[in-house]
Amino acid sequence: MTSAMPPWPTSRNTRAAFAARFGTENADFMQMAMNTGDPLADAVVAAIREDGEVRGQINDGAKNGLASLQNPHRAVVALLTQCETLPDFHPFLSLEELRTVLRNGNRPWYIFPPVVTDIGLSSGSLTQLYTSLPMSRVLDGTGRLIDGVGRRLIETTYWLDQVMYPGNLFPGRIGYVETIQVRMIHAYVRAAHLKRGYDTAALGTPISQSEMGFSWYSFSLTCLIAAEEMGYSLTPAETAEFYTYWWYIGHLLGIDPRFYVGVTNHKQAMDGALMQEMIKGKIALDGGALAQAMNTAIAMGAADDFREAQIDADPVEVIDCLTHRFHGYKVANALGVPFHHETYLKLGRYVSSVRGEQAKLRNSPEDWRLAISENMKACADRLGAGIGGQTSYQAAAAGTLDSHVI
Repeated sequence: MTSAMPPWPTSRNTRAAFAARFGTENADFMQMAMNTGDPLADAVVAAIREDGEVRGQINDGAKNGLASLQNPHRAVVALLTQCETLPDFHPFLSLEELRTVLRNGNRPWYIFPPVVTDIGLSSGSLTQLYTSLPMSRVLDGTGRLIDGVGRRLIETTYWLDQVMYPGNLFPGRIGYVETIQVRMIHAYVRAAHLKRGYDTAALGTPISQSEMGFSWYSFSLTCLIAAEEMGYSLTPAETAEFYTYWWYIGHLLGIDPRFYVGVTNHKQAMDGALMQEMIKGKIALDGGALAQAMNTAIAMGAADDFREAQIDADPVEVIDCLTHRFHGYKVANALGVPFHHETYLKLGRYVSSVRGEQAKLRNSPEDWRLAISENMKACADRLGAGIGGQTSYQAAAAGTLDSHVI
């Protein structure tokens, strides 16, 4: 560790405790990560504040390529060069293998029906993020703590539908463009919080590399665990393919590759996630409020699916019980998510039946391919329908996002 490195944030456990458990080298890395944002995207935001024309450059360059720009700002050149350059995942993945991965899209994603990924992302991934003190503080500062939960879920689902689709992460394609927009809104929010006096001594940099790494684990590992707890599982090969696709998403989002490159199974992902758990801070009251608001929002959207599946229970209770299955009683209780004994038992029986149905499907190749095709079509149909209006990351790209957010 260099003497110039900012100190270990005071509200995120201690360096000594972390080093005792995970070693000095990992402590050095995590101390850096908690105090570092996204230098390439942050430089573009700084350039936009000096010259508004830079906003158009990053938007046009994301859509049409760096080569289409005339005299772009050096910050735009640096960011788009990183995004357009296929990362070297050697020895795990060759460049040609990576191109094949991008052409195929995240195929294992479509093993799950959309309602499963929606619940996995909401009560799984997003609720996991709400257990992080720095993440809940950032959301609180945007003024969209509770009232923005439903829209945040819709936008997150829409973005992921785009990025998982075959070919959509190649430069200039919609998933690629929107991922750069997501990366940029993180930089806008980070700059705004720093300007307002975010408590970096206690929490580190807002939306730091640590939080982005935590998000990577939440959207990959936690989402897969949630699907498993709903009766849907992947083979080891499918799991590896799922994680590998997320390596490239991590690259486009500007996340330090040391968090994810080489991760191909739950054990490897859990090793990284446990480090994040130790430094995420205590669960804040606003994190619990976020989780409960999220459960209500997703229950409204999943109610018809629950009725069709003949789960005879209140939809909110079903989501509450799934939250307990995803995160365990200790975390769910700390978030204030109620436990409903009778509904939990009903849910357990339903999940067992789903596992049996999935096993039968896998034994019939034709039926299995048909089920995946139907899931993929459902996602394509959702993308075609849109979500009504701009997403927050599209508004940030256009410069029209509410000033209290950025």
